Amino acid sequence: MLALHASHVLVRKENTAVVAYINRQGCLRSHTLYCLVRHLLLWTQPQLRSIRAAHLPGISNTAADLQSRGGPPVSEWHLHLLVIQQLWSHYSRAEVYLFALAESTHCPLWFSIRDYSGTLGIDTLAHTWPSCLHYIFPLFPPVDLEKIMQERVTVLLVAPHWPHRQWFVDLVSLWDREPWQLSLQADLLSQVQGTLWHPNLGLLQLWAWPLSRMPDDLGSVRRSSGYYSVGESSHYKVAVLLLLADFSNMVSGEF
Repeated sequence: MLALHASHVLVRKENTAVVAYINRQGCLRSHTLYCLVRHLLLWTQPQLRSIRAAHLPGISNTAADLQSRGGPPVSEWHLHLLVIQQLWSHYSRAEVYLFALAESTHCPLWFSIRDYSGTLGIDTLAHTWPSCLHYIFPLFPPVDLEKIMQERVTVLLVAPHWPHRQWFVDLVSLWDREPWQLSLQADLLSQVQGTLWHPNLGLLQLWAWPLSRMPDDLGSVRRSSGYYSVGESSHYKVAVLLLLADFSNMVSGEF
């Protein structure tokens, strides 16, 4: 607070009652709010040269408004544009975004998750997917991996590296190339035009997973012949061990 000492301070709030109480130095309509503002003014008197408040409309304060109404929607986080460009450079540029919003799509073609603004419509799982590279970023899988198997398309999925989750086994069976770990940076995930950042990035462990539907016989040949790289093989072994552990628990009655 030393940086504010002897300064003129402007408090910007969406709540008009708080603005009025600060500017009028109290009021008698709400005893609780009166006590809070009185405590604030008594504290600021020897610290600041002045303090006043101004109304900040909710439309201009979307990030704070989202958090005050239960938190940001899980489905609306999107990756930083520079990270998207790195993905396109590392693999190939995707043409279709399967779960997107108008303000966050990175592909010329996309299915909307909210309304009919998508160039390909709404509800991607109800449509046949075009034959090209697709991009998927829902924050938490499982995406309908069975849909990828049915459509026989190539997909670039950004999802957490959580090998203990049940859907991870399906993810392994669809690997097409070596996955790539996304670099951890504070603004990796954001909403509201980049003004709201995700608070728990370290827990997500986001990776890019290139997926492709393979015929079962080809997939078994690839795995038995050691086609997977060292990294892929280790992940695949983890998934198999988890399946065996679940089976053992079921047999012993501990599942």
